[in-house]
Amino acid sequence: MAKVAPELLKKLRTGGNAQVQLIVRTTDDPEQYVALLEERGIKVQRRFRLTRRLAIQGPAAACLSLVNEPWVEVLEEDQPVHTWAG
Repeated sequence: MAKVAPELLKKLRTGGNAQVQLIVRTTDDPEQYVALLEERGIKVQRRFRLTRRLAIQGPAAACLSLVNEPWVEVLEEDQPVHTWAG
């Protein structure tokens, strides 16, 4: 599995200051990266410690820099979750 899907990589490269919402899966405890993300202008919206994930929002250009971070396992778009009423 690639760290980031080609479509998302293209969106981040061309997005500039456009806001994007992403999920970041980290190699270890995500809490230690919150301050680093905030320094880059990326807001942490949610923390999912059991699954080592952070829901983030920030400029596409700033989020693009996460692709090269060794502590980032996977970077993916935050998608709406839908339930089906049966």
